[in-house]
Amino acid sequence: MEDQQIYQSVVNYLRSAIGLLDLEQDSPLRKDVIALCDHLENPTFRIAVFGPFNYGKSTLLNALLGKRTLPIGLIPTTGAAIHIRYGEELHTRIILTDGTEISENKLLRI
Repeated sequence: MEDQQIYQSVVNYLRSAIGLLDLEQDSPLRKDVIALCDHLENPTFRIAVFGPFNYGKSTLLNALLGKRTLPIGLIPTTGAAIHIRYGEELHTRIILTDGTEISENKLLRI
């Protein structure tokens, strides 16, 4: 069973428990359980990594991700905000500050 399916099963059980316990709308326990369900359904967190050029920021993030996802090399790549999200397969999407999107195919030709 995939992690997301397990999370969804837990969420379903927790939401059922809220109904069975007949908790008041403003109950702190109810609010905590709903917050937990929301987090399990949308598991995100943010980290910020700062450092001078070529000091291993991408290497650190790749180690946290468990595979080489971000490019490592002499070309500065982490000078801008980078958002990493879970997906079934590795996919790169670059959006410039003016809103222009660079496709993976175009990126590979550069």
